[in-house]
Amino acid sequence: KGFTKEHGLTEYWSHRITYCASPPHYPKLFCWVYRHEGKKLKHELRCHAVLCTKETVSKKITEELQIKLKQLVEFKKDRISKQNARLSLANSVYDNPSMPRRKIMLS
Repeated sequence: KGFTKEHGLTEYWSHRITYCASPPHYPKLFCWVYRHEGKKLKHELRCHAVLCTKETVSKKITEELQIKLKQLVEFKKDRISKQNARLSLANSVYDNPSMPRRKIMLS
């Protein structure tokens, strides 16, 4: 969540953050790239930055967010692999599979 005088309270969702960093040349600065939904649901990437009070705060935010984003990527991969395993099991057990026979035979 972020608060500004112009826009008020803004919520940023972790699954839409594509990159975050704390540049070494500007240690109090924390930056992230966020995927916004623009007009007609088109995605656009915007860079955001925050000037922190201390260098340690910006580094802590960066480290924690990078850990959370890695965990999110692992969770997505795990969920997809479980879903694929469930679908392949369902297709092999039943007489009327949801996948075409050609695809079952090729896998």
